[in-house]
Amino acid sequence: MDRATIVQLLKTLAVAAPPLAGHLLPGRAPATVEGTALGAAVSFYLAYDTWARFIRGRKHDESVDMVDKVCIVTGANAGIGYSTARGLASMGATVVLACRSEMRALAAIAKIRAELPGLPEDRLRFMQLDVSSLTSVRAFAKAFGKSGLALHVLINNAGVMRPERATTAEGFELTMASNHLGHFLLTNLLLPHLDRQGADARVIVVASSIHKLPERMDFNDMMSEHDYSLFGAYGKSKLANVLFALELQRRLDARASKVTANALHPGNALTEVTRDLPWLVRLGDAMAYPVMSVLRKTMEAGAYTSLYLASSPEVRGMGGKYFVHCEPAPMSPAAKRTDDAKRLWEVSEELCK
Repeated sequence: MDRATIVQLLKTLAVAAPPLAGHLLPGRAPATVEGTALGAAVSFYLAYDTWARFIRGRKHDESVDMVDKVCIVTGANAGIGYSTARGLASMGATVVLACRSEMRALAAIAKIRAELPGLPEDRLRFMQLDVSSLTSVRAFAKAFGKSGLALHVLINNAGVMRPERATTAEGFELTMASNHLGHFLLTNLLLPHLDRQGADARVIVVASSIHKLPERMDFNDMMSEHDYSLFGAYGKSKLANVLFALELQRRLDARASKVTANALHPGNALTEVTRDLPWLVRLGDAMAYPVMSVLRKTMEAGAYTSLYLASSPEVRGMGGKYFVHCEPAPMSPAAKRTDDAKRLWEVSEELCK
């Protein structure tokens, strides 16, 4: 809110609150009633302002014209990915929902069409992609190349969080494969398409504040074979996200590419990322929902920063940063280690062959 809006809100509350306070505090002196009412009004505003700033966060500009822009969103059938796809479509972009499940993706497309009546038929498209499988990533990139579509924005959004260690068919730890390796390969395979769009092209990596948990990238146990924990593996993969985005920008700059790359923390949002947690944890989460729904972002608000980075003219040509609430934000010391970022790139290249 700007200052004029704040002043007007406080004036309105100050006028409206005394009658209510007088009813709740019968027999009190008018000055006491007015003071109580004004105090309540200010407290209400401060509580709202704190929630808006630190939980919901700044909202992107929905009026930005994205017509003629093509965007890929991984994991777009649910959660923040769904809200991101919907937001892009509402601004006029053609959105490719890159999802593992065709059934869930088509259901998401149907839901978006119902929420945005009149949407052109070709505005939303499904293409099969399982980011945990490098074979699937290569097949997706090949299919996209044959589609004839341009590519302006790649949003690496899909992610998993697992309580127990699991491996992919290719032998990689599932969290690292899904959250980092698959997106690393996907981005590199799609870079030629992005390069053709010049300064209009953007790579957006959905990371997390949990990237701050690891003291630094553990290259001796990158696949968590010797030490696995839910937050340990997830934090490692999210640190990899930020290191990747920053190193990608350095490499883009080195070859004078106008494509930009940024990472972001979407906020503590109500998403499906915890769907694989033990049932007891999910039950507790459900029981705490009435309180946590106030302390967490909605899935729609969780997409604000992704949509801001995908569409805002404010960040055109700006890369190599970590965003929270649509603003550049501090990252962990581990994420600033350029030597680790370079090494991660080289290791990832080797693993992806």
